[in-house]
Amino acid sequence: MNNLPFVSVIVPVYNGEKIIEGCIESLLDQDYPRDKYELIVVDNNSRDKTAQIIRRYPVRYIVEDKIRTSYAARNEGIRYAKGEILAFIDADCIAFKNWIRVGAGAFKKDNTGCVAGIIKGTKPKNYVEEYLIKENTLSQDVTLNHNFLPYPQTANTFYRKIVFENIGYFEKKWVSGGDGDLAWRMQLNTNYKIKFIPDAVVLHKHRSTIKSMFKQRVKWGIGETLLYKKYRRSRPKRKFRETMKDLYVLIHMIGKIIRLELSFCEKEEKKHRMRKKFLDLIAFMGQKIGMLIGSIKNRIYYV
Repeated sequence: MNNLPFVSVIVPVYNGEKIIEGCIESLLDQDYPRDKYELIVVDNNSRDKTAQIIRRYPVRYIVEDKIRTSYAARNEGIRYAKGEILAFIDADCIAFKNWIRVGAGAFKKDNTGCVAGIIKGTKPKNYVEEYLIKENTLSQDVTLNHNFLPYPQTANTFYRKIVFENIGYFEKKWVSGGDGDLAWRMQLNTNYKIKFIPDAVVLHKHRSTIKSMFKQRVKWGIGETLLYKKYRRSRPKRKFRETMKDLYVLIHMIGKIIRLELSFCEKEEKKHRMRKKFLDLIAFMGQKIGMLIGSIKNRIYYV
């Protein structure tokens, strides 16, 4: 027990009155010695009852009210963290009981700077959540196989604190893409590597409405642009014909929806197919709109 590393668990939250309680309780119910980890919850200036709920629990409560991004909130948590290992989880996640033990226990090799665990969806309550689960949303498999360099989703990630001391913190003003930026800086500027541990599991509550899913995809599209701007000298340029191909895909998807008679589906199987095609379109359009917004704001071409 004395050889176990001290772990600081950092949870950013904004207007999370419906989700933060479950997250905190799962983190307080870990099979890791309680005197070997601390729980830091960073309130990103919530306007609901989030603060009241957090204060009911034996956690360190911090407010980040200057910049409203999850990365700014995480940075504030890092500044207060005492652990040699920093564990990151999102407020809409539930950690398995062995999450800290498995994640922190994976830092056996000196060159392991980051550990990524699995992110699974909670039991779906509607067709939007079911779609996002089937599409492997937030899957570590996707980002850990990125065509530039691998990176983990920060909803389930462990880092050595020394990594931040060597390369700096998250890009605090970014709305998305900060996960990739941090991991890429670590791999480009240090000898530390990323390790994938499938036994470190969290359950994630996916977006449950079309509007919230669309807004999430827009943010991801903006994040893609930010990453491209910062690393474009090291990454292949996006060519005009790729944009034309995306436009063709968009038109093709709309055509499929029309053929499925969006408003007049009677058969259950046809309804499922229609819903999937419709949500495919929403996800695709959200991503591309985000990339367009990011391109305009950053004065680059990445659409």
